[in-house]
Amino acid sequence: MGILESLFGKKETITGPFKVKTTFHPYRLKSKTNDNIDMHLELTNNDEHKNKVSLKINVDRGIGIDSTMIKKTIVKKLGEMKPNEKKEIIIKIHSSSSTKAGEHKIGIVVYSHFRDYAHILNAMKKIVSLRVV
Repeated sequence: MGILESLFGKKETITGPFKVKTTFHPYRLKSKTNDNIDMHLELTNNDEHKNKVSLKINVDRGIGIDSTMIKKTIVKKLGEMKPNEKKEIIIKIHSSSSTKAGEHKIGIVVYSHFRDYAHILNAMKKIVSLRVV
């Protein structure tokens, strides 16, 4: 991302049934400590129909979704989303004394279902990087 894009914002193109925007608060995670940050996910339904939506998040080795660092995957069932509806989800990401500094990958998969959560109609995947210092 260039300087002008960071000042004026980057144009986003709609490429799938969902738009996923992620931000971290605070900006980065501390290594070698028992620390946590909030990952804010803003999910928008770009489809012209209402969809039953679920969300799956996978984190890299060295970070975790719970304070014990055992849980690496979380699934959230968000229910039905109307066209152009937005939902915000907050997930805590934890570090421990064994967390190394560097870039850690977080995988986000958004599923669109029909009938029930066992039947997948469409899916969208996004990978974001979390900086650990």
